[in-house]
Amino acid sequence: MVDASAPASEVPAASEPVHKESGSEAEANAEALPVIDMVPILELAEARVCSCSVKDRVGVFDASISSALDSKAVDVASAAPRLASLIFQTLPIYVDPVDVASAAPRLASLIFQTLPIYVDRRSQASVERVIVKALKRETAFVKAFAGALVQACAKPGSVSASVAGLVRYKLLKWSCLLLRERGDAIVGVRAAFSRLVVAQGTLLTVALGDEPRMKRASLHAVNEMLGTVPSLAPPYLAEVKSTPVTLTTVGIAHPLLTYFLETKAGEAGGATGAEGVANGTAGDGAAAALDIASEAKTFFLETYSKLVLTSRERPPHVASEAFAPLLQAVRHDDFKGALFPTAAKMLKRNPELIMDAVGYLLSTVTLDLSAYAPELLPTLALQARHQNAATREEAIAVVAAAAKQCSDSDSIRTMFAYLKGVLAGKEGKLTSAYQKVGVYQALRALSSFSAPGPNAMAPAVAADVAEFLMGAYAGDTNEEVLASILSALGEWLARTARQAPAATSAFVTARLAKEKETLRRCTLRCLRLAFRNPHVREKLVPCVDALVTLVKSGVSKPTMRLDGVYALLLAASVAALDLGSEEKLGKEKVWQLVLQGDPPFLSTSIVPKVTAEEDLLALLELVEVVLLHHSASVSSGHAAAVSTNELCRLAVHLLWHPLSSVRKAAHTMVARFHAISPLLSDSLLDALSLSLPPLEDLAAAAAISTGDAPEAAASPEAAVDRLPPPQLLGQALLVVAGTGAVAERVGVAARVMLLAHHKLVAGGRRRDVVWQELIRAWQRRAYEVAATLAAEPVVVAKILTGPVGLASSRPDQADAAIAAIQSAMRLIPSEFFQPLVTELEAVGQRKEHDALTESEIKIFNTPEGMLSAEDGVYVAAVVRDKNVRQSRGKLKLYGAELDDDDDEEPPSKPAPAAAAPAKKAIGATPAARTAAGAKAGAGRGAGKKDAAKPGAKKPAAAEGGKTAKEEAREALLLEEEGVRERVRGIQRHTGVLVRALGAAAAANPAFSHDQLPQLVASILPFLRSPLIPSQAFDALALVMRCLSPALQPFSWEVASALCSVSLAGERLAEQLKEESVEGGEEEGGEGKRRRRKEESVVDRVVRAVWSACKEGGSLPAATFGAVFPIFERVLRANKKTRLHDSILSILELHTSPFISLPRLAMISVLYHVLGRVRIYHARVQPILRELCRGLKADEIGGALEGLFAEQAHVREACLEAVKYIPTLAAGKAPQDPYVACALWMAQYDPEPTNAEAAEMVWDMYGHQLGSEYAPNLIISLGNQSQEVRLAAAEAMAAAMDEYRGTIQSSLSSLFSLYVRDAPPQTAMWRPQDDATWHSREGVALAMRAAADVLTTKELPLVATFLISKALGDPNEEVRRRMVEAGSAIINRHGKENVGLLLPIFENYLDRKADNEHSYDLVREGVVVFLGALAKHLAPDDPKVSLILSRLLEVLNTPSEAVQRAVSDCLPPLMPAISLKEGGAQALISQQLKALLTSDRFAERRGAAFGLAGVVKGLGLRSIRDHGVLQALVKGVEDKSSPKAREGALFGFECLSEKLGRLFEPYVIHILPYLLVCYSDQATPVREATVHASRCIMGQLSAPGVKLILPALLKGLEEKAWRSKQGSVQLLGAMAFCAPRQLSHCLPLVVPKLSEVLTDTHPKVQAAAHTSLQQVGSVIRNPEIAALVPALLDGIANPNKHAKACLDLLLQTTFVNSIDAASLALIIPIIHRALRERSSDIKKRAAQIVGNTVSLVTDHSSLLPYLHLLLPGLKKVLLDPHPDVRTVAAKAFGSLVRGIGEHEFSDLVPWMLQTIGSDASSVERSGAAQGLSEVLGSLGRHRFELLLPDLLAGCSHKVATVRDGHLTLFKYLPLSFGAPFQNYLPQVLPAILDGLADENESVRDAALAAGHVLVQEYAISSLPCCCRQWRRVCSATAGGSGRAPWSCWATCSSRWQARQARWCWRVAVTTRAPAQRRRAGRFWTCWGWRGATRCWLPCTSCDRTCR
Repeated sequence: MVDASAPASEVPAASEPVHKESGSEAEANAEALPVIDMVPILELAEARVCSCSVKDRVGVFDASISSALDSKAVDVASAAPRLASLIFQTLPIYVDPVDVASAAPRLASLIFQTLPIYVDRRSQASVERVIVKALKRETAFVKAFAGALVQACAKPGSVSASVAGLVRYKLLKWSCLLLRERGDAIVGVRAAFSRLVVAQGTLLTVALGDEPRMKRASLHAVNEMLGTVPSLAPPYLAEVKSTPVTLTTVGIAHPLLTYFLETKAGEAGGATGAEGVANGTAGDGAAAALDIASEAKTFFLETYSKLVLTSRERPPHVASEAFAPLLQAVRHDDFKGALFPTAAKMLKRNPELIMDAVGYLLSTVTLDLSAYAPELLPTLALQARHQNAATREEAIAVVAAAAKQCSDSDSIRTMFAYLKGVLAGKEGKLTSAYQKVGVYQALRALSSFSAPGPNAMAPAVAADVAEFLMGAYAGDTNEEVLASILSALGEWLARTARQAPAATSAFVTARLAKEKETLRRCTLRCLRLAFRNPHVREKLVPCVDALVTLVKSGVSKPTMRLDGVYALLLAASVAALDLGSEEKLGKEKVWQLVLQGDPPFLSTSIVPKVTAEEDLLALLELVEVVLLHHSASVSSGHAAAVSTNELCRLAVHLLWHPLSSVRKAAHTMVARFHAISPLLSDSLLDALSLSLPPLEDLAAAAAISTGDAPEAAASPEAAVDRLPPPQLLGQALLVVAGTGAVAERVGVAARVMLLAHHKLVAGGRRRDVVWQELIRAWQRRAYEVAATLAAEPVVVAKILTGPVGLASSRPDQADAAIAAIQSAMRLIPSEFFQPLVTELEAVGQRKEHDALTESEIKIFNTPEGMLSAEDGVYVAAVVRDKNVRQSRGKLKLYGAELDDDDDEEPPSKPAPAAAAPAKKAIGATPAARTAAGAKAGAGRGAGKKDAAKPGAKKPAAAEGGKTAKEEAREALLLEEEGVRERVRGIQRHTGVLVRALGAAAAANPAFSHDQLPQLVASILPFLRSPLIPSQAFDALALVMRCLSPALQPFSWEVASALCSVSLAGERLAEQLKEESVEGGEEEGGEGKRRRRKEESVVDRVVRAVWSACKEGGSLPAATFGAVFPIFERVLRANKKTRLHDSILSILELHTSPFISLPRLAMISVLYHVLGRVRIYHARVQPILRELCRGLKADEIGGALEGLFAEQAHVREACLEAVKYIPTLAAGKAPQDPYVACALWMAQYDPEPTNAEAAEMVWDMYGHQLGSEYAPNLIISLGNQSQEVRLAAAEAMAAAMDEYRGTIQSSLSSLFSLYVRDAPPQTAMWRPQDDATWHSREGVALAMRAAADVLTTKELPLVATFLISKALGDPNEEVRRRMVEAGSAIINRHGKENVGLLLPIFENYLDRKADNEHSYDLVREGVVVFLGALAKHLAPDDPKVSLILSRLLEVLNTPSEAVQRAVSDCLPPLMPAISLKEGGAQALISQQLKALLTSDRFAERRGAAFGLAGVVKGLGLRSIRDHGVLQALVKGVEDKSSPKAREGALFGFECLSEKLGRLFEPYVIHILPYLLVCYSDQATPVREATVHASRCIMGQLSAPGVKLILPALLKGLEEKAWRSKQGSVQLLGAMAFCAPRQLSHCLPLVVPKLSEVLTDTHPKVQAAAHTSLQQVGSVIRNPEIAALVPALLDGIANPNKHAKACLDLLLQTTFVNSIDAASLALIIPIIHRALRERSSDIKKRAAQIVGNTVSLVTDHSSLLPYLHLLLPGLKKVLLDPHPDVRTVAAKAFGSLVRGIGEHEFSDLVPWMLQTIGSDASSVERSGAAQGLSEVLGSLGRHRFELLLPDLLAGCSHKVATVRDGHLTLFKYLPLSFGAPFQNYLPQVLPAILDGLADENESVRDAALAAGHVLVQEYAISSLPCCCRQWRRVCSATAGGSGRAPWSCWATCSSRWQARQARWCWRVAVTTRAPAQRRRAGRFWTCWGWRGATRCWLPCTSCDRTCR
C-alpha cells in the first residue's frame, strides 16, 4: 500500500495514463499490498458525490486515495478535477475482488451519479479508467453496470439542457467500454446484448441531430469500439437483422455501414473502400470479408428503402443521415435498380413526405445524375408550382441537388426546354404569380449544373436561357415575377463566358434608367451575380453612366443608399477593367463623393441597416474592389488615411457578422488582402484594434443597464446590433493576424498578443486560447513567434505596458495586457521578465504613489461634492424660507441639500441619507465611488420639488447670486476634484502594476520561483498603501504560488504572514511575545490546544518552513528570499519573541556561500538580534561568519553595519565575521571610502579587544584612509550609541593628526554639524524634543579628542565657537562635554597661549547679560576655562589672585553646575595661596563662615563646594590643621540652627565627593552624626543627610564597606526604632556604592532589609521599603529597572507575588547585561521560589537561574549567591515532574559553563553518586540528565576522562547502578549533539547488552537510550549502528551469523530480541521520508496509518527476512 506520508508528487497525476497491468502483475500487486475495505469509501463517496460542483473542486491528495478517504474524510465529489481523477484512478487497485463483488451495485450507482457532475475531461477520463479496471476484475460489476447503463439510457432522468448532450455521449462511451472489455460475455447473453444495441441505436439517433462536435464524438466512440474489437461486428449485424430497425434506433446503421463498407472492404485487400465491395474486384483471399460487406450492404439498402423512401410518414432528417455511408457507396446498378425507381415512385405518390429524403439522396450520392434528372423534373416542377411555400422551396432544393450532379449539357437543355414549355402553358396556364416564380426559381436552380472540363455547349445553353429570360422579362408585368426573372438571369449570365447575349447592355441600361426602386435594385443584384463573369463586365461598359448617376443619388438620398452601394460596386468593377470608365469616375468625382466626411457607403454605420445576405456580400465585394483595384484613387483624396481605415474597419466589422456566409466571404477577402498587399494587413490590424473600444463601451453599457455582465450574442446568427460572441472575434483575429508576416515583426506580434488576450476576443476562463491558435497557425507556416519576441523583449514590454496596454484607461485593455504578459512569461520568460519589471516601474507611478500626502489621501476618500474638511462634520439645518415648514432641529452634513418634503418623511429618517451611497463607496474602486457620488447627487437634486414650482420663493442668497462663501467652497471643490482625479490615476496605475506582477509570476511558477525575492520586494511596500492594499495582497498571494513544492500548500499563509508583519509595526513583538509557562501541569493538554488555536499566521508559516527544512534540508534560495521578510520583521522586534529560536534555526541552514541569499539583510538583522538578545551570541556568530564567506567585494560596506551598534559584543561579532569575507581575507578588497572610515573608526573602539580586532581587519584591508574622511566620520558622530560617538571622535582626531592639512576643514565640518543640529531658540522648544543632541555631543567629543592635534592658529576659532555657540547649549550633557573639550584644549595649549586666551574669557565675563539663563550657562563654562587657564600661571603672578577672586564670586551663583565647575578650578590655584602667610586659613575660615551662617541656600551650597576645592588643593592635612572637621561637627550638633546643620552636611557631602576615598578614614567618625540627622525635625536637614549619605557611600572602597557595614547591621538589632530607622536608611544609601563594592555589600544588605520589611514600627518598614527602592534606583539594567516595583512586591510578600515576578522575568527580553544591583533583587525571589512546593514555580525559578548566567557579564557577582541557589537547584533536579528536571539540568549546565567547574567541585561527584544510588528511578533520571548537561558544558576532554567509569557502571553488578548509567546515555546525545557519534562504537555495545539484561528496568533504560541514539544518528552513522546491531544479534542467535529476524524464533532470549527489534523499528520509522529513502539500501520502511513493516537484507540467507 502507498505510504500515507509519501509526497503528492509520488502519486500518479490524473492526467497521466494508467498503465495496463497484466493479470499476474495485478495479482502480485494485490498480494503485496494490504487489502482495505471498500464499503466505507463507497459510503463516503455516495453521501457526497451528489453535492459535487466543479467550481468548488480544489486541492489534491498528497497520498493515495484510500488513505485520504479513510483518514481525512475528503469530499469525493466536491473535490477538484484532479482529485476526482485520483479517486477513480487509484480506487480499484487496492480493492479485494470479493469486496468488489459485494459492493458492485453501490460502485455502479456511484459511477452513474457522476454523469451530470463530472463535466471536465480529466474527471471523465478517471471515471472511464475505473470502469475499465472494474470490468476487467469482476463479473458482478459487469452485471450491475450493464443493468444500470441500460436503465440510464431508457430513463436518462432530469438533467439540464446544457449537459444533456454530454450525458448521452458518456452513456454511449460507457456502453462501448462495456462491450470492448466484456463483449464476449455480453454477446453470449442475447437479451442483454439486444437491449444494449437498442440503447446505443437510440443514443446515436439523437446524437446525429445534435451539434456537430457531439455528433462526431459519438460516432467516433462506436467506430473505435468496432475497430478495436472486430469480432463484435457480425453479432451487431445479426442483432440488427433480427431486431426491426425503427426511426428511433436507426442511428446504429451509420457506424455499422462505416465499418462494413470502409473498414472491412479495406481489410479485403482488393479495391479501396466501397469500390471493392461494389465492383467485386477484391482478391480471393478477401472473399469472406467481401461477402459480409455485401450482405450488410444489401440489408441496409433494403432497410433504407423501407424505412426512409417508402415511409408512410415524413422521415426525420437523421434517418437519412444514418445511411450516409451507404449512399456515398451506391453505384449506378444499385441506384438504378433499387433506389431510383422507389424514389421516383414515392415522389409522385407522396412528394410532401419524401421530398427532403430524396433531396438528401441526390446530394449525397457520388453519381452523375444526368440520365435521371430529366425524369424527376416533371414531378419536381409540379411541386415548384405548389401553393405551399415550403413545398416549393423543398422542390427547388431537390432540383438544385439534381442539377449539381448533372454534367451533360444536353440534359440541362432538355430540362430547360421542359420548364420553358411549362411557362408557355403546355401543362396548363400559370394563373398565379407564385407559380411563375416557382418555375423561374427552378430554372435558376438549373444554373448550378456541373460542367467538368472544356464544354463548348454549356455557355451556349446559358446564353439561350439568358436570352429567353430577357425576353420573358419584357412579357410580364408582375413585380415579384420580374424579380425572380432578374435573379435567374444573373446566375445564367455568369455561366455564359464569352457568349453573353448582345442585347444585355441595352437591357440593363433600360432597367437602370426606367425601373422603379424595387426592380432597379433587383437589376443591380442581377448585375452583381453576372459580374462574376468578366466578359459580362466588358460588355456592360456603357452602363457606367447610369451607375454613376445611381451613386450620386445614393449619396444624396438616404433611401437609395443600398442602390448606391450596388452601383458603386458595379461601376468600380467595370472601371477595374476599363480605363475609360476609371477616368469617368474621376471626372465625376465619384471617389470624393463617397469618401467625404462620414463615408455613406464605406463605414461600419451602414452594416446594421443592411439585413439581406446578398446585400452584405455586395458590400464586402465593394470593399475588396476599392482596396484592391482603386487604392490609388482612394489614396489621392484629402482624407486618404481616414478612407483606408474606414474601409478596413468595415471589412473587419464584417468578419464577425452574425451570418456565417458573410463571415466566410469576409475571411476569403482578407486572405486575398494578405496575399496581395502587406500594407493592407497592417491596416486591417489597426482597424481591428480600433474596433474593440466601441465594443467595450457597448459591453459596459449593457452591464450598467442590466446590472450584470454584458450580454453577448447567444449564437453566431444573432442580431447585428448586439455584442458579438468571443468566438467570432477570435476567428476574426485569426484571419487578420494569422499570416506569417505578423510573426516576423516584433511590434506587430506584440500588438496581436494584446488583441488575442482581450476579454471580448478570448472569452472564458482561458484567455490564451486565441493566442495559442495563432501560434499554431504561424508554426504551420514555419514561423516561430517566440524567436521574434525574444529578439526584442524591450519592445514587447513597452507595447504591453504602453498606452494601449497596462497604461490604458480602459479596464478591458489593461486586463488584456495582463493576460498577454502571462502568455509572454510562458513563452519567453528569461528574456521578457527584466524588461517587464523595468517598464512596470515606469508605468506604475511608484514615486508619485509614495509622494502622496495624508491630506491628498483624505481628499481621495471624501465623497464627491463634499470638502475633505467637512467629511463627518455635521451642522444644523439652515431655514431657507420661513413660510415653508421645515425641521429645524435636524443635523445634516454641511453642503447637503435640504429636502423640502421633510414634513412627509418619518421622523426617524436620518438627514444625511443622500450622502450614504457616496460614503459607502469610500474604499471601493474609483468608478464605483464616482457612481455612488453621482447617485447621491441625483438624489439630492431630485428632492427639490418646491424649488422648481413657479412662483416659489427663493432664498435671498439665490436671488442675489452666490455668496462669497459658496463661491470659495465651489473653488475648493474644484481644486479637490483635481486632486481626487490625480489620485485615482495613481491608484489605477499602481493597481495595474501589482496585478501585472502577480499575474506574471503565476503564469510561469517554475521560472518565477527564481525571481521571488525581486517580486516580493516590488509588491511588499504596497501592502501598506492607502490605495491598493487588497490588490497588493492578491498579487502577493499569486506570487507565493511560485514557492518551492514544500511550501506551496502554505502559499496563502505566507502571503498573509508577509501582510501581517508589514502592517503590525511595533505591535508585532507584543503579538509574538514568548508564551508564559503558566499552566504547566495544571493546564495539561487543554492549554496547549488553546495556544495552538490562538497562534498567528506568522507562527504557522515559521513552523511550516522549519518542518520543510527538517524534511529536506535548506530551502531553495529564491523561496528563502521570499519568506525572509517575515523572519526579518520578527527578528527586528524590540524584544525576544517566541519565534526567535525557530527562525535562527532556519537561518543556520541557509548560510552557504554558494547560493544567492539576501546576505546583507540577513547580516543586518542578525546584528539587531545580537544587540537585543545577547544570549544568542554563540548561535549568531557562526551564522554571521558563514554569511560573510559569500559576500562580494562591493558588499563589504554593508557587512560593517555592526560596527555602529551600541553594544560592544555586536561590534566584536562584526569584526570577527568580516575577517571571512573572501576578498578581504585575501587582501584584494577594493578601495572604498566608507569601508576605510568604518574600519578606521573601529580601531578606536572603547573596548580594547574590539580595537585590537579592528587593527587586524585594517591590515587585511590594505588601503589608506584618504583625506576625504570627514563626511563619513561626521555621520558616526551623531550615532545613538555613546561608544560609537567616542570611537568616531577618536578616529576623527587621529585622522586630523594623520592628515594635518585637513584640520581646519574638519573643524569647519564639525562646526557646521553643530549649527545644523542646534535646537531652535524658541519659547516652544522643550528638552524632550531634542532629537539631535547626539550629534552635538559628538562634536564636543571630537574636539576633546583633537586637543593634542590643534595648533595655536585654531585656538581663537575654537574658543570663539565654544563661547558663542556651544557653551549655551540647552542640553546639559552637551554643555558638559563642551566644557570638557575646552578644558582639555586649555590643558594642552594653555601654557603657551595664556595671553591669547585670557582676554577672550575675561571679555565675556565683563559683558552685560542679555539673557540671564543663557549667560549663566556660558558663564559656567568660561569660569571653568578661566580656572583651567589659571593653573598655567606662575604662583606669584598677580593674575592668580584676580582669577581666584572671580572664581570665589562666581561661587555665589545659584547654579550648582557653576559652583561645581568653580570647585574643580580651585585646587590648582591653592599653591599660590599657600605662599601667602595666613592666606589658606583665611580662605578656609571664609568658606566655613559662609557655609554655617549664611542665610542664602546658594551661598551655603557654593561655600561647601568652595571648601571642598580649597581642601583638595591644600591637601588632606588641611582638614586637621585648620580644624575643618571639628567645625563641621560643631555645625551638625548646633540644635539651634537648622541652616548650620544643613551646611555642615553639605560640607561632608562635598568633601567626600572631592576627596573620594581619601575622605574614607573620616567616615567612621561622622557616621553617628548621619544616623542622628536622618531623624532631624527639619526637612532640609534630612534631605541633606540623604544626599550626603549617598555621596559618602558612593566613594567607599571595599575595606571601607567592610569597616562600616558591621556597625550598620548591628544598628538593625537596636530596639530603639529611630536608631533602627537610621541604620536602614544608611544601608539603603549603600546602594550608591561603586559597582565593584555593590557585589560585596548587597548580598548582605538586601536580605537584612527584607527582614526589616516586617518590623512592627511602620516608619521602620517605610524606611526599609525606601532603602530597597534606592537599591532599585541604581540598577543599570533597563529591563530590570522597569520591573523594580514588581520585584519589591515579590520580596515583601513572596507568597502572593513570587509567581507573578517569575512570569515577568521570563517574559522579559534582556538586551543589556545584569548588574550586581539587579541580582540583589532577583536572587531572593529565586531562592524563595526554589523552595516552593509548586512544580510550576520551581521550573520557572530554575529557568531564570539558567538564563541569568548568560546575562551576567561579571560572573564573580554571582558567587556570593551560590550557597543560596545550589541546594534548592539540586532539590529541583530530583523533582518528580520531568519538565522541571529538564529545566533544572539545563540550569546546572549554564552555571558550569558560565562560572567554571572550580566553583562546583562537589557537583559531578554528587551527581555520579545519585545516578548509582538505590533511590527512586526519578531521582536517578534527574541526576543523569543534570550530569549530561554538565558534561556537555565541560567539553569532550572532561567527558572522555569520565567515559570509562560510565561504561563500567553499565555493567555494574548492582541493577540500580546499571539503570542509572544507561539512563545517562539517553541524555548525552541530546547534550553533545553530532560530536557524540564519535563515541558510538564504545557506547552501543553497552546499550545493546543492556537490552538483554535480566532486570526489566535496566532493559527499559537501554531501550530508551537506544531509541535516542538511533533517532539522532541513524543516518549519519548507520553503518556503525548496523555493524553493532548485527554483532549483538548474532550473539543472541547463538552465533549462527544469521540476521536476527530470520532466526529470532530460535533465539534463547526471544522477548529481548523482540524488544530490540521494536526499538530499531520505531526509531527508524520516526525519520523523515527523505531520510528513509537515503538509507534505503540498509532498510526500507512502509507505513500505513501507524502500521510498520521493516525489511533488513540478510547476510547469510538468500531471502529477505521480515
